[in-house]
Amino acid sequence: MSDRNAEAVRLLRIARRDLKSFLLLKTGGTEYAVDAKFHAQQAIEKCLKAALVANNLKARRIHSLLDLAMELKFGGIDIPFNPEDLDKLTPYAVMLRYDDEEFVTLDFTEATRLVEGVIEWAKGQVEVRSGGIG
Repeated sequence: MSDRNAEAVRLLRIARRDLKSFLLLKTGGTEYAVDAKFHAQQAIEKCLKAALVANNLKARRIHSLLDLAMELKFGGIDIPFNPEDLDKLTPYAVMLRYDDEEFVTLDFTEATRLVEGVIEWAKGQVEVRSGGIG
């Protein structure tokens, strides 16, 4: 497996860990909403970067899910998600990590649908390019 493929697999593995953290924290309800959605954002960010790497595109060190999604689109990779929907989680990566009041950009149901869907899509991207993830 090439270094590029190994990096894509590593990013996807860490995204799955973030998904587990999101799912655990969301059971705590609104008290843990910001923390849970931070992990949803992180999972999607790592998935988008895994797809970029797997497709031999540059994965910049940014947190904007919109920018990462657009880099995939500009690189000729179709994503089955509305980039603007993904971007609703971007505030949880930076701004809301240092605030104690959440302004809700999307609910747990929508966040769950997005993060689980993006992980499945990214898994397919990585498997096709690396010959399997093991």
